Amino acid sequence: MSQITPYHKALLFFFLLFCTYAAKSQRADSVTYYRDSAYYWGGAHLGGGSYLVNLGLDAGILFDNKFIMALKVDWNLNIPEDERAIENYYGSEESFLFGLKLSHHRFSNWSALSGLSFIQIDGRGDVIGSNQYGEYYGPDIHYNGIGLPLVLKYTLSPERHFAMDFSAAANINAQHSYFAITFGLAFGNVRSGVEHGPGGTKHNGPGLSPLPWFKH
Repeated sequence: MSQITPYHKALLFFFLLFCTYAAKSQRADSVTYYRDSAYYWGGAHLGGGSYLVNLGLDAGILFDNKFIMALKVDWNLNIPEDERAIENYYGSEESFLFGLKLSHHRFSNWSALSGLSFIQIDGRGDVIGSNQYGEYYGPDIHYNGIGLPLVLKYTLSPERHFAMDFSAAANINAQHSYFAITFGLAFGNVRSGVEHGPGGTKHNGPGLSPLPWFKH
């Protein structure tokens, strides 16, 4: 099983540096996102990485056109021809995330999130010996612990109630750190609408609004 290494520390450092730099360029409002509205969504994602298959569900809310709170649940699975040929068979993750919306484009944006996750990993036992036929292992390992999730997401919302996203996610933990690249679909009040006409482009409907505690 892999442990936390200097590589993981460097990954975390550059992730936080990127978030800090991008947050400095925040603007108050944009055509499709307003500070006095909140936007919410729920969806699913599918991909792979350290595990052959990564499948998950997520839900989130954006407020003040800047801050994001989200919940994410993932299931990870390896399906080998010879299960002893891999280190981990199965993993699951429940994450509580907080992050920032890093850009202010009308229909596509970047966001970065981190937080706390509760993980479960079922993996191959340690090598305890070998013979002419190969190595043999001890009992399978069942690990339950806490991890640090990192998510960088690009979201495209062609319609105010629908969005697609591409995510690069990692989980740093003491037992087996892993990563995944996923594609997801989300539904909800993902942004405000816009109207095109003689007077130009204008805002057409808020998010979850107006919410008094988000007003400035």
